[in-house]
Amino acid sequence: MPGYENTVELSLPQDDNKQTSKVLPVLVVCVFLTVVDFLLVGPLIPVLMDAVTSSVDRGGFLISIYTLFATIAALCGAPLSDRWGHKNMLIGGIFVIALADILMGMSSSYTHFLLARGLAGIGGALVVPNAFALVGDLFPYERRGRAMGYMTGSMGLAGVVAIPLGTMIASILGWQWSFFLVSLLAVIPVAFLYLFLNGRHKKIRKPITLGAYAREFSEAINRPYVLFTLICTSLWYASYLGVYQYLGIYYAKSFSLNIQEVGVMILLPSLTYLVGTIVGGRISDRTGKKRLIIIVGLGAIAGALGFAVFNQHLHLATGIFMFWGACYGVGDSSFLALISELGGESKGTVLSINTAIMYGAISITTAIYPSVMVWKGFTGVGLISTLLALISFLVLNYFVREPKGQKNQPVELEVSK
Repeated sequence: MPGYENTVELSLPQDDNKQTSKVLPVLVVCVFLTVVDFLLVGPLIPVLMDAVTSSVDRGGFLISIYTLFATIAALCGAPLSDRWGHKNMLIGGIFVIALADILMGMSSSYTHFLLARGLAGIGGALVVPNAFALVGDLFPYERRGRAMGYMTGSMGLAGVVAIPLGTMIASILGWQWSFFLVSLLAVIPVAFLYLFLNGRHKKIRKPITLGAYAREFSEAINRPYVLFTLICTSLWYASYLGVYQYLGIYYAKSFSLNIQEVGVMILLPSLTYLVGTIVGGRISDRTGKKRLIIIVGLGAIAGALGFAVFNQHLHLATGIFMFWGACYGVGDSSFLALISELGGESKGTVLSINTAIMYGAISITTAIYPSVMVWKGFTGVGLISTLLALISFLVLNYFVREPKGQKNQPVELEVSK
């Protein structure tokens, strides 16, 4: 293949391939810990703001700073992903997360915590797209939905574990240990990545210059339907995750729930999301990714609108959000499988751009939601989320075409000598 040197072709389309079966669980753990780190702050915002002597309303910026730094890091690192290797970028991101969590646990001021949180966003932007890019390298499109289902399922599991465990640890040992433990656990997957992918990481040998960067972005976005799919995913994530990140504030301010009760309430949609990812990944390989996203997209619109209308009713709003979480989970793995196939050889770049605009969209929504809540409360938040889900649905339905994967597609991985 042009642009590769000293390569050996490894055919890895079957699920029972030994290397594939070993690598996938490690990638699942990497994404799991990254999402744990991302979600951990939400339910702890009231405690964190009290610890750093700041107001709860400023807690939303802990989410925005993460997504802002993640957006910048994903854009800057997008072309590097395919040049330096997905494995190398993934390992670097894990170390950045470990360092950031140590710094967060040691923070005694709002400013210091905010900066450490931004550093964690950089690490997350390196881990997530490269983990999904490795899945794209290892699995053909016809079987990628199931593999992506395991990956996105780890994201749902992170919500299930991070929220109750994080709040419990904060209550017993102090909020600092919630971050210290993530830092300790984050280094474990690194050894396994070296063991199972020792000397194996896909690279594209291209120069690292501003001109090369510009061409890489242009080539990636100009691939058929990539730009429209990126628009869909960014709005899809912003619609759900923008509201999800404010659930801690929603339950605390609207119903005066304590930290343990908040953790339980946020746990419920995380469970339905987890179930949705497991089911959706398996179904999408049979029904088609786009078709399944369209179906659950209608459910997501209904869920967002339902939250806007019924957010003053604790149990009803929670049930609606659980339904919304299930729809989001079903569509998530299909979206990632779809965009990884559209990215072709530049899947690392495309997935990094996808991560950047996803975090950018979440950053914008979480930044404006405090003002929206002052104006229209959580009803306004729900209406904005409904609009985002509706636009995503329309763009996908009319401007995106699903690619036809090639069965038993081999993947070329560089083997170091």
